[in-house]
Amino acid sequence: MGVIEDTESKVAALRLRLPDLDGKANKRERTRVNKDIYELEQGEQYVQAVRALIETNRVVATAAAASVDIAVDDARSHAVQEAAGNNAEAKAQVVGLHFRRQVEDLFDEYAPSFKRELTGGLKYRSPQILEEALVALPRRPGMSEGVVSESLAIDLGCGTGLAGVCLRHRCRGRLVGNDLSRGMLREAAKAHPGVYDELSAGDAVSFLTRQAASADLILAADVLPYMHSLTDLFDAVHANLSSGGLFAFTTEHATPDEVACPPDGPGWIERASERMAHSEAYVRWLAARDACSFEVLSLTQGRLRQDGSAAINGNHVVLAKP
Repeated sequence: MGVIEDTESKVAALRLRLPDLDGKANKRERTRVNKDIYELEQGEQYVQAVRALIETNRVVATAAAASVDIAVDDARSHAVQEAAGNNAEAKAQVVGLHFRRQVEDLFDEYAPSFKRELTGGLKYRSPQILEEALVALPRRPGMSEGVVSESLAIDLGCGTGLAGVCLRHRCRGRLVGNDLSRGMLREAAKAHPGVYDELSAGDAVSFLTRQAASADLILAADVLPYMHSLTDLFDAVHANLSSGGLFAFTTEHATPDEVACPPDGPGWIERASERMAHSEAYVRWLAARDACSFEVLSLTQGRLRQDGSAAINGNHVVLAKP
């Protein structure tokens, strides 16, 4: 058994344990299992093996240099399959790591002008809309008026801190920002000193798996359009939220005519912009799963941003962990 296959097998076995470790009584064991998963996925031999697959795949490397999609082109997908052999998990990991590197490189380059372009020509207001949705909810037990977090709030994909600026005055506890791009985190620290109590680099799922403290709010404004399947993210969020905790996020909208919901389809499609659009049915399907269920408190459709003269519509969603 190869390094990739062996590691993925161990990770899969650990993930099967997580649904049975919900609740405060199992918090310590759940944290340990999540850390074991993180250590396996970050192991030097495993990372090197996956990187070797990428580096030895000439077609994938060419695609990456040209910044084009490698997942939907038959010829390039075949090259990925040859490099990864018959291991489906390895194939998915190759594509996932390639896509992650594309996103990381994009936002490292984009960081200095990110805030100006988002709030200017793109007319981006998702942080404000999510703030309004959170404040409009019935006040949670023990929560002060107008407060959205009393203990720990996590801003996934925090970028340069636009959501943090909106929510800092509504958070009575710690506010932690996470982003894949170190360039974005540097801009957040420079532009908005004091907004975040901590800034952490890394992808959202890996960041959440190594958290020991439970959050009462996890925010992801304009993060999910850079993800394909959302299952791992929802599972990690569920594991890290305290009972009654909220998960607020945005998705670009896909219609039922465009994509079917599991088990008949993936629930998401990739746009020409190379951003993902997830259907409302897919979000509701994810929230309704027995092992990691959420209550849908708010789900509204509206404009997320502009793309030239076209409005990009999406969902603004607030879920609660029962």
